[in-house]
Amino acid sequence: MRKQKACVSTLNEQVSDTAFIRNLKSSLKNNESLRVNRRGLVDLNDSGEKPVFSADELYRNRRLGLSFKAISKKLGIDKSKEELLQVSRVLQAGCKDCLPSIDAVDIPYRRSLPTPLWYLWDSELDIIGKSALPSQVDLMAQSPHFRVLQHLGTDAGWMLQTLLDVQQVVHQEVLNSFEYTLQDSTLGQVELWTNHLPSTLIRQAIVLERRVSEAAFQMTPSYQEGNGRCRCGGVKSLKFKWKQNPLDHPSFF
Repeated sequence: MRKQKACVSTLNEQVSDTAFIRNLKSSLKNNESLRVNRRGLVDLNDSGEKPVFSADELYRNRRLGLSFKAISKKLGIDKSKEELLQVSRVLQAGCKDCLPSIDAVDIPYRRSLPTPLWYLWDSELDIIGKSALPSQVDLMAQSPHFRVLQHLGTDAGWMLQTLLDVQQVVHQEVLNSFEYTLQDSTLGQVELWTNHLPSTLIRQAIVLERRVSEAAFQMTPSYQEGNGRCRCGGVKSLKFKWKQNPLDHPSFF
């Protein structure tokens, strides 16, 4: 313990800045993003080859209980103690109220993280959210709604109408579970450590599923006759019929 404190004291007095440390200091000072040493998930349209992170992400991860050793892994820097202490020293100097002293850590380290995705930065998690699932155009180009109608047969109309009603309720409750979950729950922790990636992907999947269901329902006689769900096409059809065949009694239409 004494040897460790002596090592910390020596580093605090004189630390040889590496290129990464100089860039980290500059990014903290100018509130800019910094590219990570390791090559991670990167946007193909980006001119850089490495993901970016902000100092706020480091502070947030440290407050959540990520150890300095894990932070060095996340940064992709040399895992030796000297390099690690240099990073922590820069962070403490940039935000003294955000991080505890390295030799008197008050925040307990998390030895069991809720998800392996903690290793990724917000910039990487954003890329996953944007590219993990196909677009509506790409999905509908495969004509899944035609195959749905073939499987359901003559009962497709009322079955899809019921499905759309049930989907709306189920989907809303699933999303509410993410939105109103407690932060210290398993679900809340995964959301916190992944920049809301799970709920983002589920929301996108819900949109895709509903798009296929709606496209299939719009091809059924129930929808075309205006006897199904109230939609723009159905409303236009009602107005058209009203103009051709005036009612005997006053109407709100």
